[in-house]
Amino acid sequence: MGGRAGWYAAGRQPYNEGGSSRCASVASSLTRELCRTATQEFPAAANLVVRGYTRSGASWQRRVRVVPVTPLRCTHFGCLASASLDGPDRPVVAGRAALRQRVALLALLAIEHPRPISRDKVLACLWPESGTDEARHLLRDTLYILRTALGDDAVLSTGDDLRLNPDRLSSDLWEFEAAFARDDPEAAVGVYHGPFLSGFHFAGADEFERWAEAQRSGLARRYGQALERLAERETHAGDPLKAVEWWRRLALEDPGNSRVALRYMQALAAVGDRAGAHATCNGAHPAPANRARGTSRR
Repeated sequence: MGGRAGWYAAGRQPYNEGGSSRCASVASSLTRELCRTATQEFPAAANLVVRGYTRSGASWQRRVRVVPVTPLRCTHFGCLASASLDGPDRPVVAGRAALRQRVALLALLAIEHPRPISRDKVLACLWPESGTDEARHLLRDTLYILRTALGDDAVLSTGDDLRLNPDRLSSDLWEFEAAFARDDPEAAVGVYHGPFLSGFHFAGADEFERWAEAQRSGLARRYGQALERLAERETHAGDPLKAVEWWRRLALEDPGNSRVALRYMQALAAVGDRAGAHATCNGAHPAPANRARGTSRR
């Protein structure tokens, strides 16, 4: 199978034997032989989940899908046509699971985490033009496809509420928020690779588009706050080169902000780059990242 999750045809009786100790998590009982085969196919996985499917008929038949239990990572920041969901070696969500309504649902759930989101709110946001029954059918279909791709417990249901399972998924959004919570602006900046859902559009879902734009603006504002804190920190710490870099990035992020432009010019002047400061004063875009450093060494 080349390291990919695969299907194993099992015997014609339900399994009653326990799994191997090499599997830290076994979601269905299986034969020791199958367990050994699974661990050999996935030697890099810390643990494995084995999901069983029983089919009724003249006799029992079970097919077992073996999936490495490695947290998948949702990526929502950056110049993407859509959000992505990656495993340790390759993208996981593809094909039907990558259609825009699946991506939009993942984005909604990721932003709301750890709070749950009601099904009614999801329906109003993603399928506002559909009738209630049709919209609920579309949501059930979306959840089925995502759970098939990511694991049955990737999206948890409690009554009418939905939420992502942090034991199965991680997210750059959560890392960004956690960095702010622990007052670590450098870590927050490190996971922000561009606007939220940049380039992603969901035709026919105006409510989702408005929601995404509001989230995009709010996250960009917080990113700018983190950059400014870093720039001020290095200015006060007496490291003008690092200060120039942070002010430069902030000026690129918020090019119309005259206050930021002034601070960037002052930082350039502090490292002896008067030409760069003058160009910025005249409306030029911020210099490349290495310009101030090169100037300071002349």
